[in-house]
Amino acid sequence: MKNFYLKSFLLFSFLLIQTCVFGQVEHGQKTQDLSTGSELSFYKNSDDIITSKKVDYFVELKNGSRDSQVYELSGAIISCDGSALKKDVVKFEILNFEGDSINSVEVLANQTIKFLVRTIKSDMTKSSWDCIEIRAKAESSSKDNVSSIVIKQLNPGASTSK
Repeated sequence: MKNFYLKSFLLFSFLLIQTCVFGQVEHGQKTQDLSTGSELSFYKNSDDIITSKKVDYFVELKNGSRDSQVYELSGAIISCDGSALKKDVVKFEILNFEGDSINSVEVLANQTIKFLVRTIKSDMTKSSWDCIEIRAKAESSSKDNVSSIVIKQLNPGASTSK
């Protein structure tokens, strides 16, 4: 009977670790604004572990048009599953690589630039999935033409953040 409990514990531990390690979306899907040829994608900084208070995501914005474009950057915390939003579980910042807050960038024709989205967990004891939508809208684009990505982040809570 002791072996059964040991094997069950090991299996449970293995599954928990797999969920924590692979549960996060580390590479975002690309979305496009066809009117300007812009494309937005992201990937997670591999040095940041999910139990960190701050996690950085590298966001790439590609300008596929023949003209330089100025993009307005914005973001919002959204519901991951359609339920009501939880208050103050995670916050985020859109930053350049010097650590300064940014809300617009200029991208030359057929070029790609990178910037950071830094998430900051407000409560390290709560376990949750949090989703942040990042949008890039070319100033020359119509109101409805926006490239966007959703970063879905697992916050494992106190049970694994020691």
